[in-house]
Amino acid sequence: MNTRYKAGAGVLIAALFILADLSFLSAAGNAETPPDLRGAWKGTGEVYYPGAVKKIDTELNITEQDGWYFKGTRGWKLVDPPEKPLGYIMNTPVN
Repeated sequence: MNTRYKAGAGVLIAALFILADLSFLSAAGNAETPPDLRGAWKGTGEVYYPGAVKKIDTELNITEQDGWYFKGTRGWKLVDPPEKPLGYIMNTPVN
């Protein structure tokens, strides 16, 4: 047998073992029953505006869920004091 074919066969066998070993990842990512997401989810984050960074509180209320699809509302409010502008338009502060 030619050495080129031996090397190619070795690479093919190694690739098959790697693919067989990683097959569990695709099965875990497609779980049959998704978690129940209904309820209120709250968090704090940052929003980046030109010339300003603002902190916001955000809330996601999930009211309905059908499998991986869900329906709800999202609300947010600025945490920073209102005297700080969101940005500037032609050197004029804008909130």
